[in-house]
Amino acid sequence: MKDKQAFVDDVNKYIEKGLIIKADTIEELAAKLHLPVENLKKTIERQNQNYIDHVDKDFGKEYYRMSPIEKKPYYGCILGGRILGTLDGLRVNGKMEVLDKDYQPINHPFTAGNDSGGFFWGSYPDRVPGLASSHAQTFGRLAGKNAAKN
Repeated sequence: MKDKQAFVDDVNKYIEKGLIIKADTIEELAAKLHLPVENLKKTIERQNQNYIDHVDKDFGKEYYRMSPIEKKPYYGCILGGRILGTLDGLRVNGKMEVLDKDYQPINHPFTAGNDSGGFFWGSYPDRVPGLASSHAQTFGRLAGKNAAKN
C-alpha cells in the first residue's frame, strides 16, 4: 500500500464485502468467525507473550514484524490455501507421454506442469519462486516437441 490511508480504505472495502470481520471484543470476533472463544483467547495470549519475549516460538516471525493484540477494534478473516498441483501426478516417460498402469505409453496423451511426473513427490517447496513456472515451461516444451512428432 502506498500509505496508511490506502491500507485502511482497502480493509474497509473487504469489511463491506463481508470478507474481513470487525469486532469490539475478542468474544464478538470469535462468535462472528464461528471460532471457539477460549481457543482464540489462548492464541492471542500466546501471541502477546511472544511479543513480550521478542521471539515468535510458533512460526519464527521476525520480531520487527510482530505486534501485540491488545486494543479494539479487532479484525479477523478465514483464509484457506490452495496447492498448484498434486504431490504425485500422472506417470510419464522421458518424452512426457502419459503411461498406463503397466508403465507403457498411452497413445497420444502428453502432459506437463505440476500434475505430471511426480515432480513434487514427497514435498512441495513453497519457498522457491518460479519453480512451478520453469517446470511447466521446460516440460511443456518437451511434451510439445514430442507430441508434434506423434
